[in-house]
Amino acid sequence: MQIRSGAAGAGIRRDSGFVGDSLNRNMFASLVCMLGGVSGEVRKWRPAEADRGFTFLRYNLTVAYHRTNLLVHYGRWSANPNGGTLESLGYKHGYRVDVDIPDQTWVEACSFHDVLIFNTGHWWWAPSKFDPIRSPMLFFEKGRPIVPPLLPPAGLDLALQNMLTFANKAMRPNTVKFFRTQSPRHFEGGDWNEGGSCQRNQPLSSEEVLILNT
Repeated sequence: MQIRSGAAGAGIRRDSGFVGDSLNRNMFASLVCMLGGVSGEVRKWRPAEADRGFTFLRYNLTVAYHRTNLLVHYGRWSANPNGGTLESLGYKHGYRVDVDIPDQTWVEACSFHDVLIFNTGHWWWAPSKFDPIRSPMLFFEKGRPIVPPLLPPAGLDLALQNMLTFANKAMRPNTVKFFRTQSPRHFEGGDWNEGGSCQRNQPLSSEEVLILNT
């Protein structure tokens, strides 16, 4: 992997932030592994409230990961004994998902990084996290429940629209943003929560991509 040092010599920052769930953490870890093979002068810290981050001092390059499962704020919801809109529809428990409020873990990322890589998706269809019967996702906007209640695909679309608007307003001029697609797994060496390892330190070649797609 080659990194141009001209920008670093001029004192120009090039900060990249990965914002999303553990699949984005996987991509963050892969990039850190590749960069670590080029330069060992590293500062470990948590820029802009990141879950973790590294600055490669030789190149003045910071890479950070901001953990957020849905991009938006969410938390457990229980029915009010005095009743309410959702209570009248029979809901007793669930997760309140505010589609117009960004998760606090990445709010500061927009004004810090030069490049932002977003992802979300897997948690929106995870019965082990959000059981559609016992603990459904209940969507709120402007502090009020959305009625009739939305299904997760519609809630995701609305959340993405709002978060795109927020990011565009909060980002510095000339910030580059990407929204990555979903990958089926995490580390090749095992499940994501087993720590993983740097089995690869180079991007896939064209030949390897063809083999994986056959």
